[in-house]
Amino acid sequence: MKALAAIVLAAGKGTRMKSERAKVTFPLADKPMIQRVVDTALALNCAKIAVVVGWKKETVISCLEEDDRLIFVEQKEQLGTGHAVQMAQDSLKDFEGDLLILCGDVPLLSAETVRLLHEEHCTSGAAATVMTAVLDDAGKYGRMLRDEHGNISGIVEYKDASEAQRQIQEFNTGIYCFDKARLYEALAQVNMITSKKSITSRIL
Repeated sequence: MKALAAIVLAAGKGTRMKSERAKVTFPLADKPMIQRVVDTALALNCAKIAVVVGWKKETVISCLEEDDRLIFVEQKEQLGTGHAVQMAQDSLKDFEGDLLILCGDVPLLSAETVRLLHEEHCTSGAAATVMTAVLDDAGKYGRMLRDEHGNISGIVEYKDASEAQRQIQEFNTGIYCFDKARLYEALAQVNMITSKKSITSRIL
């Protein structure tokens, strides 16, 4: 399989936690959530692990165990996942291979599950692979859209979904694997549009 690196998203405030503490630093079985995510990346022998920090960045950095493969990247404005991944581009410029996108607040994701994701990504020859899951009630997670051939055609957030789309049981876990070069080629075409009320992205 191709070489592997990871970007761990850990810049968000986590407002639903109703705490002034960075969400990813909360302990789970005596270990910060984000350390468990980093441990998963380490178990997969990721050559580099770029941790994107922002809110309470000092506390996030200080709660992680030192490792030569860790790189910290600051996202000063939280403009979404695509923007966070762009912030990590320079730190990964010398890396060639596949790139995992992991969420810093998903500590129960196992290395074996992510390994299977990478294996499928390599076997299929895909440029992008997304991990999905199915529940009878997928709650307020983003829904996976598929075309008549069963191929993924999009992801719609719950708040933007129609009533019919909200009935879809397959949802986005937020875990991805990309061919790094092709990912950044695509992100170069994304224009971040900001306003006081909203932040959106569009393909030029």
